[in-house]
Amino acid sequence: MKKILLSFILLLISMKNAFSLEFFDYKRGLLKAKIENKHVLLNVCDNSYYCNKLEKDSFNNQNIKNILEEKFVIIKINPLSNNLITVNNKIIFEKDYLENLKIDVIPSIYFMNSNGEFISGIIKGFIPPDKLGPILEYIYTDSYKTLKFKDFLSKKGN
Repeated sequence: MKKILLSFILLLISMKNAFSLEFFDYKRGLLKAKIENKHVLLNVCDNSYYCNKLEKDSFNNQNIKNILEEKFVIIKINPLSNNLITVNNKIIFEKDYLENLKIDVIPSIYFMNSNGEFISGIIKGFIPPDKLGPILEYIYTDSYKTLKFKDFLSKKGN
């Protein structure tokens, strides 16, 4: 009986890992992005309804999840957290870092290049997967460097 229970628990753990994305803290996420030359999706989220909805419905949509796993490193920062992070060689609280970004809506998404430099505007609030997909493509193809988003969409035929 114990073997069956243990097998079931291991199955559940592996299923959870198969369905959820890996979120990194600020320092590890930036380091991973630099090493792997990936863009950063900075997810500013707490445990609110819309944050959970964003992560469950949008990030775990199979198409979105594939893009995120292949092209991005996801850094999650909680606006209510007292965790310390290092930004520009200064140690500050996560919530103070977010105050500097002037975040007024949770969830919010920022994008950074692999060097940790902000590269686009902000996505405020919940965004469904069908709207998030083209934005991710706009970022990971580096189209933001030469096209406005509306021109990118027109060029794609959306």
